[in-house]
Amino acid sequence: MKKSAPSRYALYFHCQTRLVESFRAPFADAFVFEGNRAIVFEATDTVPAAPLAMCIAAALTYYRDNKRTRKT
Repeated sequence: MKKSAPSRYALYFHCQTRLVESFRAPFADAFVFEGNRAIVFEATDTVPAAPLAMCIAAALTYYRDNKRTRKT
């Protein structure tokens, strides 16, 4: 939960990555974003599981995939 908005919670990402930026276009209709740091949800929201799973997978593999990109 967020102290400033108790009815909200967020999934935070490392702010020095481009993860949240990369989620904006494909998931603009699915999520509310907070800067380059978080996806924010209302407590009453139905969370779209498939798009959220894709975001989490991207975050968990970010450094591995980034390393591969730099090698080529």
